[in-house]
Amino acid sequence: ASLLFDYSGYGRSPGIANWTQWEDDAVAAFESLQHLVSPMPVSILGFSMGTGIAAAVIHRISAHRLILCASCTSFRAGARSIGLPASLLPLVPPVWNTDETLADCPVPVLVVHGDKDSLFPVQMARDLAAVPLESKLVVVPNLRHSEPFHTPHISYWGHIVRFLAG
Repeated sequence: ASLLFDYSGYGRSPGIANWTQWEDDAVAAFESLQHLVSPMPVSILGFSMGTGIAAAVIHRISAHRLILCASCTSFRAGARSIGLPASLLPLVPPVWNTDETLADCPVPVLVVHGDKDSLFPVQMARDLAAVPLESKLVVVPNLRHSEPFHTPHISYWGHIVRFLAG
C-alpha cells in the first residue's frame, strides 16, 4: 500500500504553505497509513523537496526504511542549485538540512537519483548516501529530475521495490 498526498497549501490542498505544517502533514499522513496497514511495516519516501521533509520527520515516526529520490542536501542548497542568487540565500529558511539529519538516522536509507537531474546535481545524492551508516546509493542513467514521477521506469522504481522488500 502507499499514500500520496499534497502538503498544506501545495497542489490542490487547502491551507497555507509553511515548512512546520508540511512536517506535521508528513507525520499525520504516515500515521494514517500506518493505522490502515498495521501491523505491516511502513516506510517513508520523499521526492525532490519532500526528501528534506521525510528526513526531517524520521525521528518523529516509526518508519521501517527511508527512501530519498531526486534529493538535495538542504533547502538552502536546493534553492541555490535551482538558481537563487547567493545574495538571497539568507532569506531562505535554514530548514531540511538532510545531510545533518541523516547523521543519526535510525533506519536504513536508500538514495535514488537520475544522472541527468538538472535541478539537484548527482553529487548531492552522493553526499547524502555517504552520511548514514546503513545507506545505499543508486544513480540511474539517463533520467532527469521529474522523469521518474511523470514517466515511471522500472530501472528507477525497481530499486525502491527491492529495497522495501529486503
